Amino acid sequence: MELQKFVMNEGVFDVPMELKDQTLNILSMPNGKGFSISVSRDEMPWGMTFEEFTLAEYQKLSDAFNDFEELERFIIEIEKQRSPVFHFHWNSPQGKLAQILIMIECRKNVLIITASAKDSISKNQKEQIKQIFGSFTREKSENME
Repeated sequence: MELQKFVMNEGVFDVPMELKDQTLNILSMPNGKGFSISVSRDEMPWGMTFEEFTLAEYQKLSDAFNDFEELERFIIEIEKQRSPVFHFHWNSPQGKLAQILIMIECRKNVLIITASAKDSISKNQKEQIKQIFGSFTREKSENME
């Protein structure tokens, strides 16, 4: 059986190569109130470019979310690669939710990082989120030359 390293904050272990990482990480404020960051992963379909994938995924979100409204789109450069950022809000079952989402190409996978806040994201919060997103670095095995 061929193995690969699976790395997480708590440690590393060997798992079969056939296993696909579908983890979801959620970072939240104390008491789960106010602000959170979620990290998920998706696999790009064969033959699809990163740009095609990001636009298709964003369209799925806009179609699925109630009262979806895009506020802004921009690009952040992550290790010399352009990563699209989408700022939007929508009405969730828990109330109005503001989100800023970035998609980062990591080989054939896409890392999706979403910052979420109830009601709105202030200008200062948005700048801090951009700093958080911009601080991302790939593991050496993930670096794309």
